[in-house]
Amino acid sequence: SAVLVLAVMVAEAQKKTALVVGISDYPESSGFRPIHGDNDAKVINYSLEKQGFTITQILNSDATALNIRNALENVANNSQSGDYVYLHFSCHGQPVEDKEPFDEDDHWDEALVAYDAKINYQSGVYEGENHILDDELYGYFNRIRDNVGSQGFLCVVIDACHSGNSSRDDDDDEKTVRGVSDGFSSSGKSFAPVI
Repeated sequence: SAVLVLAVMVAEAQKKTALVVGISDYPESSGFRPIHGDNDAKVINYSLEKQGFTITQILNSDATALNIRNALENVANNSQSGDYVYLHFSCHGQPVEDKEPFDEDDHWDEALVAYDAKINYQSGVYEGENHILDDELYGYFNRIRDNVGSQGFLCVVIDACHSGNSSRDDDDDEKTVRGVSDGFSSSGKSFAPVI
């Protein structure tokens, strides 16, 4: 469906910018299984190039939280009225325990899992700093949307299910499921997906 959106875009945008993040090979020490996120980048880049987009691609070990944040900041800072902006994230996702003041009904944020994130909270070792929360993404998206204005266009595609393996058997042959059913919690709280 994202390709369809791209195909119907007006050709005369001031500038067409794309950020494509794809992570397949997480470090074994992260606790996240390998997936096929970088394959998505290859497929979507072809369509973006045909539409005349300037593409920033961040794949695998380059897709650290810092690099993703810097790229989003760059897009937000450089977007102007009338620009077309396409943001694509193919990676793991994970629910993260929300902090007060709560902004989620279920008290769990959703997060993109950067290459240098870890699956579990460890006080003083890894406390979630490389999880990119939906609240943070919302800030970037709003800035970009404000910058491109009513004459521009922002399309965001996120393929980062946070509970994809919660509906699959342990003995399922599929070993590349995106997302995890375990929540990232500093208090030991258990995540229960709402179905």
